[in-house]
Amino acid sequence: MIRIFLTTLLAGFCVPGFLLSQVPHIEGHVTISRTAGTISCDLTLTRLPEAADYTLWLNSGLNIEMLDNAAEPLRRYVPDRYYNPDESYEAFQYVIRNQSGKMPLPPSLHIKYTGKFPVYDSIANMYDWEDWMGNMAFNGSTLRASDQSAWYPILYDVSLKKAYKAVTYNLTVRCADCTSLYLSGAAPAPGPEATLQATSPVHLLLFAGAYAFVEKDHLFFLNTPLSPAQISSLNAHKDRIVAYYEQQTGIPYGSALTFVATRASALKPGFSFVSYPTITFVGNNEGTWDITTLFDKTTAQFVPDQIPFLAHELAHYYVGTLYKPSGTLYWLFNEGLTEYLASAYVQHNQPDTAYKRLLTRYKAQTREIITFVPPGEVKQAADIAFDLYRYQYVPLLLTAIRHRVGEKIMWQWIRHILTDPAPAADYPYLLRSMKAAGITDQDIRYIDQMWLTGAGARDNLLQYLNQYP
Repeated sequence: MIRIFLTTLLAGFCVPGFLLSQVPHIEGHVTISRTAGTISCDLTLTRLPEAADYTLWLNSGLNIEMLDNAAEPLRRYVPDRYYNPDESYEAFQYVIRNQSGKMPLPPSLHIKYTGKFPVYDSIANMYDWEDWMGNMAFNGSTLRASDQSAWYPILYDVSLKKAYKAVTYNLTVRCADCTSLYLSGAAPAPGPEATLQATSPVHLLLFAGAYAFVEKDHLFFLNTPLSPAQISSLNAHKDRIVAYYEQQTGIPYGSALTFVATRASALKPGFSFVSYPTITFVGNNEGTWDITTLFDKTTAQFVPDQIPFLAHELAHYYVGTLYKPSGTLYWLFNEGLTEYLASAYVQHNQPDTAYKRLLTRYKAQTREIITFVPPGEVKQAADIAFDLYRYQYVPLLLTAIRHRVGEKIMWQWIRHILTDPAPAADYPYLLRSMKAAGITDQDIRYIDQMWLTGAGARDNLLQYLNQYP
């Protein structure tokens, strides 16, 4: 029997009708085997925006069986395929051509494709390198596939440099060897088959397999071995962090969250990521990033040192979901600004010693950056796509800016970025947004000349912050 699970999760993230018309909609069937490592999809894409210069992304391990015009099924396309890692590391890029060259994107498409991936069900056959968010991860028990993996077709507008990852959907998921099925934006459902729907746009995370799920206090917990006491502790901290962000930004937090726990398909340390409204913990066999490590084993209470981590992940609703950075300073905004928001929560809601530990770490690891490029001299996003820069140096830079302009103006600037109808993520926007938020020309010149450009930018920043131990 097919069960239909219409999302109620996104009630706090409604989209006006005129904007929804610009969001692609996906319908069809997804068939999976978690033990065989296979996935087959038969999908129809509608509400595709007009785009003359575009590509369609699809994971490089997926093979297209058929692509046609959904409104005219007899019009079959044989797309050209190429690979541009600057667009997507995980996906091939496809374009539809006719005798005149690249065809304008049809308003609807029908696509069938299939793929088979390695199943890493034991330590003996795991990757030696790291797992990552964009991996099509079959670990024997579950399949994890995020929007970054491009397991579903993603339209990319080349001229706008915009990937339409957020979609609405009505999908029937079938998995004979799965007990539970989940797509971000809908409630989890029991397997082996269910129809899942979302009427508000989400980045599609697929998590299917042999696992249990529970709901408590409007939160879903998938494959997590947490006790009721641990869930209550996590929820209490989540509520306090969300309340602080809402108060400071003036922007209500979105929908209820789903927490997913799974095992990595690699030997190296695990990780976590957000594909809102889902926070996923990918632990390894040594327990790294296992969700249970967030809690004291004796008291079941949340470990205080993990509060900055939780605050960072929750801040990704504002940066990455509401504000979607795109440009050379992508990592400065997407992770650096997010980490700054987390540090602000720690500063105002945790003991002084906790905040000082954060600042000490930021300073020490900023000094460790070997090839340092000031924000004003970044040529491409890859220049700063490493942890010491985005997670340590950038929040330190933003902390210095706060000291220079004041707490009130700093939040004014952050609110402007989060609500700007035409945001970007590059050096000109960095300066332009400061001015628009009311930062004085004198302060902008100082910040620019001392901290954003020049060979001494990092030393100037660290020296300035010495007065704020």
